[in-house]
Amino acid sequence: MPIAPLPVAVVGLGGFATVHHRSLLRLEQAGVAKLVATCDPRAAELIKAVPELRLAERGVDVLPDLDALLAAHGQTVRLVTLPTPVPLHAPMHQACIQRGLAVYLEKPPTLDPAELERMIVVDAAARVPTWVGFNFIRDPIRQDIKRRVLAGEFGKLLAVRVFVSWQRNDAYYGRADWAGRLILRDRLVLDGPLGNAMAHYVHDALHWAGSTQDSWGQPRRVRASLLRAHRIQGADTVLAEVETDGPPVRIAVTHAGESNRDPQEELVCERAVIRVQPGGVERIRIVRAGQPDELITEAEPQHDLENMRAACALVAAGSGRPATTLADSRPFVQLNALAHLSTGRIGLEPACTGTWPGMLAMCERFLAEGTHPSDQGLVAAPWPEWVTPADLPRLRAAVDRLAAVG
Repeated sequence: MPIAPLPVAVVGLGGFATVHHRSLLRLEQAGVAKLVATCDPRAAELIKAVPELRLAERGVDVLPDLDALLAAHGQTVRLVTLPTPVPLHAPMHQACIQRGLAVYLEKPPTLDPAELERMIVVDAAARVPTWVGFNFIRDPIRQDIKRRVLAGEFGKLLAVRVFVSWQRNDAYYGRADWAGRLILRDRLVLDGPLGNAMAHYVHDALHWAGSTQDSWGQPRRVRASLLRAHRIQGADTVLAEVETDGPPVRIAVTHAGESNRDPQEELVCERAVIRVQPGGVERIRIVRAGQPDELITEAEPQHDLENMRAACALVAAGSGRPATTLADSRPFVQLNALAHLSTGRIGLEPACTGTWPGMLAMCERFLAEGTHPSDQGLVAAPWPEWVTPADLPRLRAAVDRLAAVG
């Protein structure tokens, strides 16, 4: 007997919501899901920008906001996707869970550790755990590499490193009132490359550091330098060293490099170095002394589509484990918060033209040696300090100080 498509609603029509819509259109064509409704206060304007979605032709009900959507379709839909501004995630998630609906929550779930804990409590009442949309965790190639690492094929995992340089312009920071902000209307935002644009790779780094297939390395101590070359409240560059309950992790992510640099995740093991380059033709290179390099060049899956497909299957089954739950997001959210707590201040490139001269070399030296910009003599010393999760109660006061400096 054919299985009926899963009834789904998407909150939003602009920005990243279009990715959810396009994935669901393909799943609808495959008979997996049916988009019942969507909502956006700017719906009439935004629909014109995505005519290929054919919302009217497909019979999708378009409403002004989530309250109206839940009132009209709360008894019909089974899954609601939330590709909405991060500050809206917690209240929208709660509204859906209280109506008995499953949620696909775009990353990051929140960047406020206290708010995440409240969301985890709310999610305990969910019929199916909320799926947090970190893209790469289900990738079968990554999963296989982690199995091989855990099995000891390459010896002990000694360190994990991540480097991403994506330039961003003023329009990027002007796209939303929360972009590049530490605080907005008295709420912690902590937006930046570590917590948002490069979040997938940061989350990956912690996943590599986890001691089991489905665990993440828990930050025990963090020391991070935050910098900016844009006229924003927060940081556009983060250099973070992380002591986890597994191997140490170093992360360099920037929107202020002289050029773009393809994302690279590197696993340093006793008997091999494993380089993961998402999106490239050469996805994985495993380098071992005295042996030819092992290359994995399989085409990368369409992560957004496949995650949405898996989430729909989980909700249809009524049970199962998301690739990333809200609780799984705890190490990531805490890392971003601890980085802000550690820095003490945000280093400023005086011209603030959006590019910091020498940024790529600064990042490469940090990743190789663990030397922060202050150690390299590029900004005034001394900073930053080591902090631990026990210091998180000081977070708000520290962020208030960062925001006050401007």
